[in-house]
Amino acid sequence: MKIFKKLLVLMISLALYSCSSINIRNTNEYNSILKEDITLIYSNEDNINYIDSFLEIKKNMQEYFINYIETDVYTDPISLYILPMKNKVINFKDHGSSATCTPHKHRIYLLDFYNLDTEVIKKYGNPPKDILYSAFTHEMCHCSISKKIKVNNEMNEVFSIFCSYINFQNNKFEFYNNEDLSYDINKYFSTEIMKEIKLEGFKNINLKNIKNTRIVSVLLAYLHSKQSYKMIKEI
Repeated sequence: MKIFKKLLVLMISLALYSCSSINIRNTNEYNSILKEDITLIYSNEDNINYIDSFLEIKKNMQEYFINYIETDVYTDPISLYILPMKNKVINFKDHGSSATCTPHKHRIYLLDFYNLDTEVIKKYGNPPKDILYSAFTHEMCHCSISKKIKVNNEMNEVFSIFCSYINFQNNKFEFYNNEDLSYDINKYFSTEIMKEIKLEGFKNINLKNIKNTRIVSVLLAYLHSKQSYKMIKEI
């Protein structure tokens, strides 16, 4: 399981806003369904079962940014592609990514995680239970905040990783079951460190010097768990 998680994290983090190796003209070779403001393009019909959850994630995450972080977001309709590794629209291998998006076009591309080839499962194990939802949330965050929040690409990625920890299928905003996240919160953000941050404020702590975007995303997760939304906004 850990090998599979590390692979997916690596693949997702390698590609950001990439639009090469995408052939939209081949979209009509796949089935599609429109529900509210999501158009789902798919190969396997099982993925239709997830569209209601995607709609909830989109709505609740955007409301979270507006009401808790107090920032504006894009709420445009999106096109969501869930396709097998071998398909005629996007070459996931060329992208080095199992999930990517083009925010300015409001398109999200996800590997069909729940219908992987037997060889992939043999090599890496079964995918984590919520990987399709967390990958969608990650890319949906990019589409929602890109150029709305005035941060650099690294911090944009930080917010997207942070959001992928949260189950936005309802408005409880609880974390998905994630042992690695719990471990990292305890490791990197002890009570002593948080006392210093509260005293100094984020303006005097140069987060740009932290090259590991995951660590900063874990900080956001810690603040979220304490309902310190004002401090998240300050970042």
